[in-house]
Amino acid sequence: MASLELGSVSIRSYAFEIVSSEIQTRLIPPLSSHAAPKGNILDLQDVFRRFSFDNICRFSFGLDPGCLQLMLSISDFDKAFDLASKLSTERAMAASPLIWKLKRALNLGTEKKLKQAMKIVDLLAEEMIKNRRKMGFSTQKDLLSRFMGTIDDDQYLRDIVISFLVAGRDTVASGLTSFFWLLAQHPEVEKAIRDESDRVMGPVGQSGEFLIPESTFHRFFQV
Repeated sequence: MASLELGSVSIRSYAFEIVSSEIQTRLIPPLSSHAAPKGNILDLQDVFRRFSFDNICRFSFGLDPGCLQLMLSISDFDKAFDLASKLSTERAMAASPLIWKLKRALNLGTEKKLKQAMKIVDLLAEEMIKNRRKMGFSTQKDLLSRFMGTIDDDQYLRDIVISFLVAGRDTVASGLTSFFWLLAQHPEVEKAIRDESDRVMGPVGQSGEFLIPESTFHRFFQV
């Protein structure tokens, strides 16, 4: 069902609108201003994590957490989700599954923190679904509203919300970070991409909000 929705023209157009808006108004301005003074250090992976989290929330649920506003602290939802992801991964590194299962049974240590973090994530996801039902979802474009038109089980909808977050946040952020690092190592590829962008989208003067000045771009990756 999700693959059918993601393949539709309307949902792709909706996603393009959201990503374009995020790039124009939130991603490029802070990147350009922060990197303008030489010597500034910017954690690109953190920026891309915020960027992907904002996009996945807006696209999937019609929610705007505003994580990409770099002057603001990261949202409680994002912090709880990040902690839950980290602690869940640590389960796999335990010497034996019996360790984390025992800690979970006794509600101790990392398992206690994981339970608290998941409670926040679940509550916010459930609140998101509840508010959407109150506001109405038949005219909304986001994925959650589309699912709510055919699914009445709120717990199942909550799991859908969380699964989209897992699938779309850290994977996109890591991919973008690696991609731009590779571009910085291969300026000829960067030039080819810029040339194609100018050819397809128009010169910088017409669509400059999508492009980062070359000098600024390289400064991000100088260590």
